[in-house]
Amino acid sequence: LGPIAPRCLGSFGGARPRAIWRTEEDIGEMGCCDTVGVVLFNLILIVCTLPPYIVAKVSVFFTDCRPFRPTSTRPKVVLVLTCLCWRLLFTLAFWIRIRADGLSDFRQHLGSSGRPVVVVANHLSFLDTLLLVAMMPVSRMSRMKMFVSEHLLKMPILSTIVQAMGHIAVPFKPGAGHNDFELDRELMAIRQLELEEHVRSGGYAGWFPEGRMNPGDSTEVGLFRAGGFALA
Repeated sequence: LGPIAPRCLGSFGGARPRAIWRTEEDIGEMGCCDTVGVVLFNLILIVCTLPPYIVAKVSVFFTDCRPFRPTSTRPKVVLVLTCLCWRLLFTLAFWIRIRADGLSDFRQHLGSSGRPVVVVANHLSFLDTLLLVAMMPVSRMSRMKMFVSEHLLKMPILSTIVQAMGHIAVPFKPGAGHNDFELDRELMAIRQLELEEHVRSGGYAGWFPEGRMNPGDSTEVGLFRAGGFALA
């Protein structure tokens, strides 16, 4: 299956399209129309994220009473609902134009070979997470389990959704900075086995192999961390 190559350009009120990821210089140069577009997008994002958050909150509450079983439908419901709601997000945010080469083939043929499925993506901005979830085929979204950065479990709202989805946190060592990728290797080995078992049972695995948002040139892919590819 070939790669999909999404390109996102945002324009509002007739303003010239610009890349949705911005440097500090770009932000300083934002005009009134661009600012309105960004504010509206964030408002729509909040509204579209509320339904999966509410379902995730209820799911996490019941998990405290009765932990997830491998066949539990709770993570699947949150995954599919988030996929649908974030598709709605990009539909309502009509000023953001998305060109995704190969998307129809990706959705049609993902997993059709019967072989294990691993989805990897480069990471330029927070928007990548929204796009990856929205572009997944709804019928297969419930099978997805991802490696996610452990700091996401400390973020309001998002931590609840990630936890309810059953994703696996990458255990960085305490005190690790933004540029420090030192892991708790023993705990990471356990979580790697957990993801491998998920794939063996017919699930899909996914992660951002750059390990963080690419702080450099947005036209170049950052250095991949090799650890996750042990699964592939």
